Amino acid sequence: MSIKFSKKNILAAIFCFSLIFTSYAQENSQQTGNKTEEIDFDAADAVVSDQLPPSANKDEKQALAEVADTVEIVEEAPKPIIPENMQPFNSRKADLMEFLQSEPKKVVINGTEVKLKNPNLVADFYRLENYPTIWTQENSVLPNINQLQSLFDSVSEDALNPNTYHAETIKFLQAGNEYQDIVQLEVLATDAWLSLNHHLENGLLNPKKIDKTWNAPQVDSLALSHRLAEAFVAGDLVAPVKAINSADTRYQALKQRYLSATGAEADKIAINMERIRWLAPDWYQNRYVLANIPAFEVKVVENGADVFVSRSVVGKPATPTPRFVNSIKHIVVAPKWTVPSSVMKEKKVRLLASPGSFDGGYEAVDAQGRVVRPSELNWGSAEAGAYKLRQKSGKSNSLGLVKILFPNPHAVYMHDTPSKGLFNNAYRAASHGCVRLQKPFDLAALLLKDTNWDLEKLKTTAGKGQERWINPTQETPVYLVYWTMWPDTDGKMRTAKDLYKLDAEMIKAYKAALQ
Repeated sequence: MSIKFSKKNILAAIFCFSLIFTSYAQENSQQTGNKTEEIDFDAADAVVSDQLPPSANKDEKQALAEVADTVEIVEEAPKPIIPENMQPFNSRKADLMEFLQSEPKKVVINGTEVKLKNPNLVADFYRLENYPTIWTQENSVLPNINQLQSLFDSVSEDALNPNTYHAETIKFLQAGNEYQDIVQLEVLATDAWLSLNHHLENGLLNPKKIDKTWNAPQVDSLALSHRLAEAFVAGDLVAPVKAINSADTRYQALKQRYLSATGAEADKIAINMERIRWLAPDWYQNRYVLANIPAFEVKVVENGADVFVSRSVVGKPATPTPRFVNSIKHIVVAPKWTVPSSVMKEKKVRLLASPGSFDGGYEAVDAQGRVVRPSELNWGSAEAGAYKLRQKSGKSNSLGLVKILFPNPHAVYMHDTPSKGLFNNAYRAASHGCVRLQKPFDLAALLLKDTNWDLEKLKTTAGKGQERWINPTQETPVYLVYWTMWPDTDGKMRTAKDLYKLDAEMIKAYKAALQ
């Protein structure tokens, strides 16, 4: 299996720094009479390069500015799977080829137009398999139409509508009977089977239209075509569909709850089942980090059990934490913080007036890494324009003493904070987008458990005030999700308030897509 990235464009970086407007930094501990100040960290834009180690090259930094518009899980391009001996002569094959050449978006059954749900999936399947007829032979419907019909009886359990898959039309088809619109019935049945698979694997809705930052891999048309061909050859068109999401315990628990739910609860369950379908197949296997944004919580799950749980602070509704998936690549102990340009506009006024007052807590650094004291520069000169202001490592640093990086164009990561009091609040949406952790060192130690870095060593190193980049021996998947109803690993159903008011629009779009 390989991963294919389809890059359409460059997304503007989402301005996010979960930096605390209630946090204070001492700019010069050596000067008397210098008051601590409150920096409006939430006005800060992202410094994307801070997610990469100092040794990162230009190409690596540029790559952070690019987002894969779609990530698809694809199979290696196969030869046709359906053998010729399973394709007896059929004079209607030529008609099928001719019909599909017109790239139809609909079919006509008994004089009634029926819109295809996924015409491109249908076209890909027939092209890849050299235009077999799998539901029909000459003018008759084959017995395997009964297997397709049987699937309609259970799709409502997944909060889907049988009529999305042309159930009313297909239910009337009788194996062995002849039909005038046989080619169009062939196409309609394939559209039904592939569309159902696509929706169970990837979601009924296109996640990119609902949540532009979402980037989880999707099963592509080639893999779905491969699956249909294999199911036809095996003579079982039901089992591959039933297998989808069957081992995902969270999905199955929601599914069971949905069977007895009504009204608003049913709607909430439906969209949260959909959000799980947006994740890649087998996403839940092995160890992973799960940050459920509206729950204000970060967990590490391993072999289906929670091995770490921490309260978190997430982005405010005005500066929300983006939803996306990635993998953790770096742990930074005693991090420094590059002051973003938006904060520098305010800083420059005071740097001009008293650059020496910054020497205690900050340093100036240019593109070549040359570091000088802020007081050595005339901040009104062109020379100073080549320098950035950087907060030194230490307990007062806005990022605290450790940050956990999964480099992304949004410059979102997890980190410590000097402002611990926020974790006592039930409502913890206070950052510019990043995720602050109540127990960051415990998470860092867990991610580094296969190295010689334990909790004590991490804290000792952080106390020395020297920034240190550490790479785990194995990258851990991280999922920043937006679940407002979900089952915990212990099976208990939990709910969270709709922090960013995303549910109502999604319910509306979901219901429209069911038609």
